[in-house]
Amino acid sequence: MFGSNLKESLSEQAYHHIRNKIVSGELPRGSQVSEIALANELGFSRTPVREAIRRLVQEELVEQVPRFGTIVRTHSRREISETYDIREALECYAIVEAARLIDEHQLQQLQRLCEEIDGVAKELEQSGQPALDARMMRRFMAADMAFHVLIIRTSRNRRMEKMVMDMRIVTRFFGLQRAPHDLDIVRLTYRDHLEILAALRERDSDKARALLSRHSRTSKEQTLNHYDQQRELQDEALETPPDLPGDVLEELPWMNQASA
Repeated sequence: MFGSNLKESLSEQAYHHIRNKIVSGELPRGSQVSEIALANELGFSRTPVREAIRRLVQEELVEQVPRFGTIVRTHSRREISETYDIREALECYAIVEAARLIDEHQLQQLQRLCEEIDGVAKELEQSGQPALDARMMRRFMAADMAFHVLIIRTSRNRRMEKMVMDMRIVTRFFGLQRAPHDLDIVRLTYRDHLEILAALRERDSDKARALLSRHSRTSKEQTLNHYDQQRELQDEALETPPDLPGDVLEELPWMNQASA
C-alpha cells in the first residue's frame, strides 16, 4: 500500500512539474518532451514521468507523435475558440450558484486574491520592466486561477468543478501564448476581478454572470489576436527568401548595393 501511495505521489509531482514548464513557456509549443531528461531533472525513474505525460496527453497539452516522441501540442484556432466558449458557459453557470451560496469567509478569500494581483501590478510598475518576468508571472497566474477556482468551488457542484478545471488548464496554456503580460493586462485583470467580487457581495447573479462573461471574452480575444499575429509572422517568414551567405556577398558586393 505504501509503495502504491509513493508511486502516486511521484507521478503527481512529475505532472505538476511538467505542466508548469509548459504553462510558463519553458517548454514552448512544438518542443519535444524528453522522459529521460525530465526523469534526470526530477531525480525519479521514468515510470512516474511516463504516467504524468499520459495524463497531459489526456488533457491535450502534449501529444505523442509516432517515431518522434512526445511534443507540446499546438492547437488550432478553432480549438482555442471552442475551448474558451465551453469554459465561459460553465463558469457563468457556476457564478450564478456562487452568488447564492457564497459566505463571508469566501468573499474575504477572493478579496485577498484581488490584492495579490494588485501587488503584482505594483511590483511590475516599480521594477520598470515592460512585462512580467517568470517569477511575477507565476505569482499572477496563481492568484488569477485561484480566484476562478474558488468561485467554481463555491457553486458546490463537484462534477462541474472538474470539467471547468480541465478547461482552465488548457486555456491558461493558451493565455500564455498572448503577448507578454504588461501592466495594462495585469491592471485590467485586477479591475475585472474587483467588479466580479462586488457583484458577488451584492448577490447580484445577473451582474456577476455578465461581468465574468466579459472577462472571459476579453481573454479569448487577446489570445486569438496573438494567435493570428503569430501565424502572420510565420507566413511572412516562409515567404521571405533566406539571406545569402556572407562569403558570397563579399565576392559579389554589387548585390548588397542592389538590395539597399
